[in-house]
Amino acid sequence: VIVRSKVFERLESAATAVMLALICIIAFAGVPHFNPPAPLGEVGSLYGIALFALYGASAIPELKAFLSHTSHAWKITAICTCVPAVAYTFFIIGIMGLSGGAPSGDALSGISTYPVMLRIGAALGFFAVATSYWMLATNFKHVIQFDFKLSNYTSTVIALGVPVALYLLVQASFFEIMDFVGSTALSAEVVVL
Repeated sequence: VIVRSKVFERLESAATAVMLALICIIAFAGVPHFNPPAPLGEVGSLYGIALFALYGASAIPELKAFLSHTSHAWKITAICTCVPAVAYTFFIIGIMGLSGGAPSGDALSGISTYPVMLRIGAALGFFAVATSYWMLATNFKHVIQFDFKLSNYTSTVIALGVPVALYLLVQASFFEIMDFVGSTALSAEVVVL
């Protein structure tokens, strides 16, 4: 939100590479222990969280700017859509394998019997939240700057302050917030788009 776009691009690329490496480590460690869950109802309850994790409309403005200089936009878009979906699938399988088929609400406490994997999962969580927040906060800043004609400073303070204030005011678990945002708010936004 505060750094220049070139610095942001380098940070985003580095963090994405780290996340993919951490996902691969968790997947390779957990896949051999994976046993698919029997009831599909439990898998269906993860709809909102999966939608939240794979939602990418906030990246469209940045992606459009990035792809405007290439003739292979559709190939890049296809790859950048499939890689996160496949990585997320293997991450889920890895976590389910490491947690004995019964992942905890936060996904990490269920793998506490593997301390190294627990640390890797915590690092992955940090990078996932940080990169998502960078993208969302930057887009939010630009939207309120453009729509409300606010100064750079004011829009930066709002973009950084509103999420922190909401987190401190809302008394719900992270799982409940992700499920609500994914299944309700993002679904409504997709209909509007």
